[in-house]
Amino acid sequence: MSWMRHLLALTLIVSLGSLANAQLLEKIPEIEIERETVLDEDGLKQWVPYDHECPACKGRGVNTCAGCNGVEMPSCTECSGKKTAPCRTCTGSGKLHDPLEALPCPFCAGSGWFDCGQCAGFGEFKTSTPEGVENVVKCTGCKKQGRFECLVCEGEGKLPTLRFKKKSPSEVKLKEIVKVQEGLAEALAYLEALEPTERISKVHKAMEKNLKPHYRTYVRLKPMMEQLDVILDTVHKAGAQYANYEAKLQHLLLSTRNRTIYLLRYQSRVLELCAERAEFNESVK
Repeated sequence: MSWMRHLLALTLIVSLGSLANAQLLEKIPEIEIERETVLDEDGLKQWVPYDHECPACKGRGVNTCAGCNGVEMPSCTECSGKKTAPCRTCTGSGKLHDPLEALPCPFCAGSGWFDCGQCAGFGEFKTSTPEGVENVVKCTGCKKQGRFECLVCEGEGKLPTLRFKKKSPSEVKLKEIVKVQEGLAEALAYLEALEPTERISKVHKAMEKNLKPHYRTYVRLKPMMEQLDVILDTVHKAGAQYANYEAKLQHLLLSTRNRTIYLLRYQSRVLELCAERAEFNESVK
């Protein structure tokens, strides 16, 4: 099941503990990836070709724009106000991605764009005075643009699975897969244990320090951290003087953490499937 299909069924959980105004975080979806194999004439396992119509758009490649669905946003970066956009689930192809090759980017939900941390994509946000008077403020964090091109997928809306130089996991030997599995497991263990107990600036620096050694293992971790820098910076620029500033930073960091955990678990499952096939084929040879 793709990330976008998971998003449609996500339940929300409170995970900011003792914060006075706890925000809701998306629950990390379970990883459900299976790929059929068939024995060739040499007795080796080969992947069954993957060809499935996208159920979200019924193969059309376009769908109702999720970026502005239900709200008026004439300057929506995803559809330019047209209300239809490339389907996020299949990124406009009309076919589901082969899970061994690619997945919708979890950091932009397949849209190719990520929202400003302060205004959530609208280019403006509401504030209220102690007397309860609401004001609309133009967002200086994103210069009223609302969104930025996703740095992790480079605006494509999808991410390739982990590569071994230019080879896919299906093309390498078992020992190469096992080595990378160990690196992913270490990065995952760190993220799964990460709970902000200090100021977010300190947690942010610690997160970068601990993940940096794994940039070579999975190159998408570096632009993920760069994107988190941008997201937090939009709040620094436009929201530092408002209530719940630190809580908002914490929520954004935890949201990025959860999406990174999902991505690494996804990659780990792909490697597990490829390792099982590689082990079988190497025993036959």
